[in-house]
Amino acid sequence: MNIERRAEQYKKARKRAERAHPGCKVSVNESGRYFIENAEGQNIAALRYPTLAFSDDVYTAYINLDIASHWNKTEDRNSRMFRNDKNSVCVVGDASITTSERIEDYVTHVEDWNTSDGQPED
Repeated sequence: MNIERRAEQYKKARKRAERAHPGCKVSVNESGRYFIENAEGQNIAALRYPTLAFSDDVYTAYINLDIASHWNKTEDRNSRMFRNDKNSVCVVGDASITTSERIEDYVTHVEDWNTSDGQPED
């Protein structure tokens, strides 16, 4: 990847991060790995995605935060759609009725019925 394209991606990722998380800044942990923290001092990417929490350089820290933000938006969107689908499902019968575990409640008995091996039913 050339240096101009990498610089452009860094600027875009940083701008998106600062717009989405006002007051965020780059920090370094005790092992020398970079992360983006919010105004309260919490690692933003580690809140839901611990594998994206720490990076070897600042560029990757911003890109990881960008990826985590994208995943958060996708999960929130999909969960809203799932809730709408779940609310619109029409269930036949009453859910408060307990189901039976006896096979006789679901299968009708037929006289002179043979099993799959050709033997009459006991």
